[in-house]
Amino acid sequence: MLKSFINKTFSHAALREFSWHGAAQIYSQILAFVGVVIVSRYMGPSNLGIYSFVQNYILIFVTVLSGMDFYFAWQLARAKSAAESIFSYIYAKLIISSVCIFTGVFLSWIFLPADVALLVTCMFSPLIFTSFSPFWTYALREKMAKQAAIIFTTAATFIFLSKVLVVLFEGSLTIFVLVSGLDMIIMHMLMTLYFLKKKYWRDEALKHLEFNLGNIINLLRFSSVSIIYTFLWQIVMRADQLMLPVIKDAYTLGIYSSAVKISEVPNVLISLIAMVIFSRLVNIVDGTKDHEIRQIKRILYINIIVSSIAAAFIIIFSNQLVSIIFGDKFAEAVPVLRVYALSIPGLFVTHYFVSVLGAKDKLKLLAMHAGIIGVLTVTILYILTSGYGVLGTAFSSVITYTLSAISLYYLWLKKS
Repeated sequence: MLKSFINKTFSHAALREFSWHGAAQIYSQILAFVGVVIVSRYMGPSNLGIYSFVQNYILIFVTVLSGMDFYFAWQLARAKSAAESIFSYIYAKLIISSVCIFTGVFLSWIFLPADVALLVTCMFSPLIFTSFSPFWTYALREKMAKQAAIIFTTAATFIFLSKVLVVLFEGSLTIFVLVSGLDMIIMHMLMTLYFLKKKYWRDEALKHLEFNLGNIINLLRFSSVSIIYTFLWQIVMRADQLMLPVIKDAYTLGIYSSAVKISEVPNVLISLIAMVIFSRLVNIVDGTKDHEIRQIKRILYINIIVSSIAAAFIIIFSNQLVSIIFGDKFAEAVPVLRVYALSIPGLFVTHYFVSVLGAKDKLKLLAMHAGIIGVLTVTILYILTSGYGVLGTAFSSVITYTLSAISLYYLWLKKS
């Protein structure tokens, strides 16, 4: 029965893609797991708290770029001339990325302590190279699972070895932040080099090389709803780690962040499912109503089952996970982890229906939904954290992700 369910839900080609992406994700997650063990034990709770704050500060500004990427991904999925779309987007994104990075770094030196501003500068500056992310999106569209897997594992190996060397030579927090900046771009750079080694893509790059202010304005205008949605969703996802050090302190954030990092490990499965269904969602949602509902629900059940198993595993073995990964210094994270793990199913389902509604071009609906959930997140987070400390913060995440998942499901049913 299980085999029949899988065969009806995914084609053999999709399963082959899943195998390539799965192998790459498993390999990278093993390296990431070992890297987290080494780095977290070396840094300790306070430095980990500062490090997490810098990451979340940057991600708020990166929402502009992520919002454009979200918009572009679904435009590329339908585009007839891929090369023109890719390079027009890259050149426009280079300009916009430069403005975002300058703004984020400039504001950090005004409002944050100098040492934190320096860390922001070190991590943020390399992100100019995320402008080449369209090549990765194109590879997923063309079902280039093998090439993507090889590049993914190569990037993961390089970052892991870099972290090990930094620990061996007792590098500073600044060096760790630089490595994290590289972690965000190396995959895109390797994929870009893979395509540009072919004459066709080099010729297309030169053919479409121009500064066109109109393209930049149009990109911002057409992707504005996507940018607003992504910004609001980042508030939902990052508010806890941005508000916690304000309400409490960096040490408390370090404890909380360790629980979040363990709970984020199953997110690799979100990425796997998203990679496989990306090129197929458009066809699913453009099909008949009955076909769409049947296929979407089948994949939903897979998300719920997988995420529930992951959450149960983390809750049962939370004590061992914290002890093995972070050591005794992070023992306070165990109860936080047990609570936060309950948010995993909600997070899985939320990400899934964001992709589904994105494929249906319901970005305005997603933006309104994210705005409402964002207000609820900040309100619930402040009340529970003020009254119950870091456990209250974890409970607020469970509540908001669950509400988000349920509401998105009903929005999809209404729009199908």
